[in-house]
Amino acid sequence: MSDIIYPTLDFFIYDLKDAINATEEEKNQLRESFRAKLPPDIALVDSDFESEYLELLPNQKYYDFSNENNTIEGYYYPVRLNDTYGLQIDCSINNLIEPQPVASFAILKQEIESKLKVQKYSLGQTLMLSCSRPENFNQSSQEIAKSCYEVLRNNSNFYQDLWGKGKIFDGEIFELWA
Repeated sequence: MSDIIYPTLDFFIYDLKDAINATEEEKNQLRESFRAKLPPDIALVDSDFESEYLELLPNQKYYDFSNENNTIEGYYYPVRLNDTYGLQIDCSINNLIEPQPVASFAILKQEIESKLKVQKYSLGQTLMLSCSRPENFNQSSQEIAKSCYEVLRNNSNFYQDLWGKGKIFDGEIFELWA
């Protein structure tokens, strides 16, 4: 298995804020379900005003966290997109220089899942993995992507789930659906 630099996992969650013909009680349940995904000391600033994009932590934007021994760092970034709540949880190994095993992505996913406490999301989720290759590394980007995918999805078929790939800046991007 390969080593990578600064593995980062971004977990995006989408929840419904308002449903057509929803009662006030149902709307409150949706709101509380979203808030349960966040630490209890986060004070969200939301309004009934319809907005295409509303940051729910306008004064600080992000809510940082780290684990006990500071080896993992990350943040919460909650927003509202019209009638949908969106939450980005970014989590990374707190080391920008030393190569880390690809298995670090499994550790990051466990950290995020522990923060969510297995809360359900009503509309969906997206995972985005990012990392750098060490200098003079001979493994292809696709081989690294395949290794990363297999760490997160047991019994997966990378080539079957691969929908597309491309370039962004000096990097490569792979889109997989499972």
